[in-house]
Amino acid sequence: MTAPVGLNGDAPVAARPLVRVLLADDTADLRSLVRAVLESAGGFQVVAEAADGREAVMLAERFSPDLAVVDVAMPVMSGLQAIPEMRRLLPELRIAVLTVFDLTDLEGQALAAGADICLDKTRPPSELISALGALAGVSVADSSSQTEAWVTHALRESQAGFNGAFDEAAIGMAITDFEGRPLRVNTALGRILAATADDVMSRPLWQRVVGGTAADGTASLAERAPWGKVPQPGVTFIPQVEQRWQRADGRIAWVTIDASAVHDNFGRPLYLFCQIQDVTTRRRAEEALRASEARFRMLADNASDLIAMHDADTTFRYVSPSCRDILGFTPTELIGRRATELFHPDEVDTVLADLQRGGDGTITIRVRSKDGHWVWLEVGRRVLTDPVTGEIIELQTASRDVTERKLLEHRLTELAMHDGLTGLANRMLLLDRLEHALARRGASEGQVAVLFVDLDRFKLVNDSLGHRAGDLVLQTTADRLLTCIRPADTAARLGGDEFVIVCEDLTGEDEAIAVAERIERALAEPHPRLDRRTVVTASVGIAIADSSVQAEALLHRADSAMYEAKQAGRAQHRMWR
Repeated sequence: MTAPVGLNGDAPVAARPLVRVLLADDTADLRSLVRAVLESAGGFQVVAEAADGREAVMLAERFSPDLAVVDVAMPVMSGLQAIPEMRRLLPELRIAVLTVFDLTDLEGQALAAGADICLDKTRPPSELISALGALAGVSVADSSSQTEAWVTHALRESQAGFNGAFDEAAIGMAITDFEGRPLRVNTALGRILAATADDVMSRPLWQRVVGGTAADGTASLAERAPWGKVPQPGVTFIPQVEQRWQRADGRIAWVTIDASAVHDNFGRPLYLFCQIQDVTTRRRAEEALRASEARFRMLADNASDLIAMHDADTTFRYVSPSCRDILGFTPTELIGRRATELFHPDEVDTVLADLQRGGDGTITIRVRSKDGHWVWLEVGRRVLTDPVTGEIIELQTASRDVTERKLLEHRLTELAMHDGLTGLANRMLLLDRLEHALARRGASEGQVAVLFVDLDRFKLVNDSLGHRAGDLVLQTTADRLLTCIRPADTAARLGGDEFVIVCEDLTGEDEAIAVAERIERALAEPHPRLDRRTVVTASVGIAIADSSVQAEALLHRADSAMYEAKQAGRAQHRMWR
């Protein structure tokens, strides 16, 4: 331990010794949170931050910290791989593992690798501070309330985009465990159940199912879907289910549930993300259709969904008045026209093929409104056929506008596949693009290249100008990278100050080197968006795919070449050999 010193190596500013800490986590926001928690408690000084295991080992050797706080799942080299290397370099180093994974499975592996302690990231910051202080042999100030308030605020700010989409969605949304216990719900789900948020959170959602066949009248295990069992690793999407739920006011609500499993970095399922829609109106419309034509018309004329009856060629014979609200047409403007005239050209064949299969079902399609814009409709259809010939004699449809839901799905997909700060592809999308590029390499004579770009001394920008200036540098870097590549190439940000470019159909190394040189020149330009004319150079590693290399291995090669460029003096490029 050492006393804190000034930026220029000045004399200690306080007599109290501080624990010198190395943070290793591939998520910059989480590193910032841990740094804030430690430094707000007193007794700790974060001397270095690493975004992957390899960088953590290098920084441990360089700074000789007293304490290393290490994440498990990191790119290039995992935390469990880095711990033995740090232990070899610094036998007296105290090592703490922070993780969101199940400690039952992980703690033994971490201790066997050389860690001193394994802690749950989700524990209150005051508990983490206390445990790290005990490990390092120092007492820390009791500032848990201020620390936890700061962490809560920082998490709220970093997740503002997702929170807004989740909380303000028009359809019901819930994040649950695999037994259906809600971890988080939005306002729309409370409206569906006519209940307060506390009531919705009070019990598993499957307990709201009406008409269960279990001995006690509740839902059986099969009727609890999508809850009741943990999905297999790698299984993301769960088939849609439709259930009858008991509302708080005693009424029954028909709901559809679209659930998807969210996994950790090892592919293990963590929780369910559920979209829940009240389809009571649609179900009532369908029941009325089966009862009689008269009852059908009475209900359809007053339904908010677009109810229609068609000939076999999709010609409208009856259209409910709600078509004016959904598509802008009056019923008389549609009767006699074929519905396929309004369908998106890419979906006409799919819809006709679906109709030919007969029976009941639901399909989601794009339909052109009267003013020319596309509306997403979820169309529940019933195909009536001649019992002798099997020919279609009538189509009955009940459609509802799900445009808002589709836009929300698109927005959530964008958030999941792109970097929130720069708008570039994130690691998930990058690997998908790279895998597809490698799969296509045999179809042409062109080569695939990966360029790993790392900004030089970027930490100095954050330390001297602040993190806002650092964000501006990263955003400008992303903009400049896009000017250096072709539209078909992919630019991604892995995290921190690391970027990756994927280029296809190159003629050889010379063309890849030319891209690297363009990047070096572009990034070496001053940053006019800052108060002072800051120049941040970059080191670039290049790897050309051979006939058998896989995506992760090719990325690793480019990363190794980038480190060679760093060691050679920075602001240059190196080719992996």
